[in-house]
Amino acid sequence: MARIVLIHGYSIGLSATKDPVPSDLRFSGFSDQLKAGEAVVFPWYQEENHSFLSLINPFFLYQVYTKEKIASESERVLLNLKDFFKAEQPKIIVCHSLGAALLIQFLNRYKLERSVQDIVFVQADLSNKTPLPKDLFQVKLFNIFCYWDPALMASWLINGVQPAGLTGWEQPEVENKFVPLFGHWNLHDASISQKQFAQFVSSL
Repeated sequence: MARIVLIHGYSIGLSATKDPVPSDLRFSGFSDQLKAGEAVVFPWYQEENHSFLSLINPFFLYQVYTKEKIASESERVLLNLKDFFKAEQPKIIVCHSLGAALLIQFLNRYKLERSVQDIVFVQADLSNKTPLPKDLFQVKLFNIFCYWDPALMASWLINGVQPAGLTGWEQPEVENKFVPLFGHWNLHDASISQKQFAQFVSSL
C-alpha cells in the first residue's frame, strides 16, 4: 500500500515515437517517493501514437481533450479508481489537471476511503465554482493554482469557465495556494516536476 496516490491529467499517452510512456506519468518530481513505494500513480490514459504534425495541430489536440474528458466521467475508469483506492488505502491524493475532474466525478458517486486525510488539486482543470461533496469533513483540501498556466487559459477558452487551477477555487473548504510556474518547457507540468513540491506533499 502507498501513502500517496497520484492521478495524472491530459494527454499522457500521446506520443510521436514508439518509446514507452514514462513510468512516472509526468510526476517526475515524485521520483524518490515512487522509487521508495511511498507514492504510486493511477493510470487512466489512452496510449496512442501519432505524427509530430498531429501533436502540434490544435484541432487534433482538442479532439483528444474532448475524448479524455469523456473518459474521466466513464464508469469503467471510476470503478478502476475505486478499486485502486481500496487496494492502496492512501493518506494523500494528488490530482493534476484533468485528473482533478476525474476525482470530483469519483467523489460525486462513491465514498472515499477513510484512510484519506489530504487531497491536493494541482492546476485543476475544472470550474472554480465546482461544488464539493458534503461528506469530506475529515479531509483537508488544497488547491495549487497559478495565473499564467497556458493550458488552463486554453481550457477557459474552450469550456467558458475559469479553471480552479488558474484563478483559485471559490469554495470555503478549500485552501488555495498560489505556486508560480517556472523552470519547465511545459508550464502546466512545472509543479509536479519539482522535488520541492513533492516534499511539501510528503510533509502533509
